[in-house]
Amino acid sequence: MLEPVALESGTVERRMSINLSEAEAGETFTKVFRLLEKIQSSGMSTTAWQILIIAGIQTMDVQRPRAITATDLSHSLGLTVSAVARLLAKMSDPKDLNLLESTKNVPGSRAEGFVLTNKGRKLVEDMLAIFVVENRWLPPTHGSNVFSEKFALAKNLPPKLTKSSWEEESLTLVVSPIEHFLSTEIQGWIDEFVKNDIKSFRHTKDGVELKFNTIESAVYFVLRWC
Repeated sequence: MLEPVALESGTVERRMSINLSEAEAGETFTKVFRLLEKIQSSGMSTTAWQILIIAGIQTMDVQRPRAITATDLSHSLGLTVSAVARLLAKMSDPKDLNLLESTKNVPGSRAEGFVLTNKGRKLVEDMLAIFVVENRWLPPTHGSNVFSEKFALAKNLPPKLTKSSWEEESLTLVVSPIEHFLSTEIQGWIDEFVKNDIKSFRHTKDGVELKFNTIESAVYFVLRWC
């Protein structure tokens, strides 16, 4: 059916939308219910689950080691660094949750980072399994050993982008610096994962302005590169 959509100019545009069937809606609600049930039964906070998801995203590329840090997470979650650090300590304690592993012993590492343990990876996989039709697993992720091996190479890669601004209504993100955004690595990742979800991008005085088609792709981009 055609749904009316108000544009900035004040005019109304009609765009095609497809309603879910009763069966599809029921299946979707069931999956969401199962996910909420799993989160509740785990005894962990929703923030801890968010950290697990971010850790999974950051460590899927074994060629580019990205261990999450308390500072990274404080920006993503809107919490203080000290609050995040306390939760990370609990999640990485072998005698407690044991879902994350610290990289503090990696030679040359400036800040303590965290990657998934086998237990943490299994928990993320179980969560994803709720939303897939058949058994599928996370792509290979790196642990502290792989992180250590790749760390020297990582020094030669472009640093991550800085998020200058975000406008949720128009799904517009501004990042900098431009030269890092134009790097072969970031452009290759965009072509592979979110090329069709970026409506446009242009250079501005503040960096690069990207307009996304979906908020999911914008969040994925920020978690991966900012």
